[in-house]
Amino acid sequence: SAPFGVEGYYFYNYSQPLAANITSKLAAAYSSIYGGALPNTSYSINRGAKYGEYAVSRVTNCPAVLMEIGFISNESECTAIVKDICG
Repeated sequence: SAPFGVEGYYFYNYSQPLAANITSKLAAAYSSIYGGALPNTSYSINRGAKYGEYAVSRVTNCPAVLMEIGFISNESECTAIVKDICG
């Protein structure tokens, strides 16, 4: 099945708590907005905080994260987002 939900990426270990906190809060908000439009599944909308070698979180002098919110590759998720934006 296609991925859906929210996930955060961090590079430095000191950014992991920030990524986990933001991911948790965004997943809760995302679920309240789009949860009913997503497929009924046992998977969580919160896909967690993960290590990733992305420049936006690697080339920095302060804690930084990259957030992925929604997957347009997931037909159900894409449809829910487009309907919300376009009506």
